[in-house]
Amino acid sequence: MLHIAFAWAALAFALFTLDSLAATFGHPWLLGLAPLHALGMGFFGAMLIGMASRVSLGHSGYKLEADTATWRLFGLVQAAAVTRMLADWLPAGVWLIDLAAVLWLAAFAGWAWKYAPMTWRPRADGKPG
Repeated sequence: MLHIAFAWAALAFALFTLDSLAATFGHPWLLGLAPLHALGMGFFGAMLIGMASRVSLGHSGYKLEADTATWRLFGLVQAAAVTRMLADWLPAGVWLIDLAAVLWLAAFAGWAWKYAPMTWRPRADGKPG
């Protein structure tokens, strides 16, 4: 998850660079808000799911390994980021903004449903804390 998050950061910075170059040569606002969403939703969303999952598992006494459900939730975050970026690039992409919001909310609601109970249950390994 960490590597995918950093790939999003690289993509975001490349898109910001491309957009700045386009503006320098007279084509402002070429990419819209896509670079910002690649950074905010792609990079920060991926980092949040990855790090919060790892911390929750570790502090709850579980094995530090993402299961299938966590990977699917992570995939929803990736889909939300791509969908939101496409909304800026496609002519009739306004409905994609709503779809991206639904995907984003589903990912984080699912994450909370899975990981929140770990915070109020005793540790799985029986250690104090």
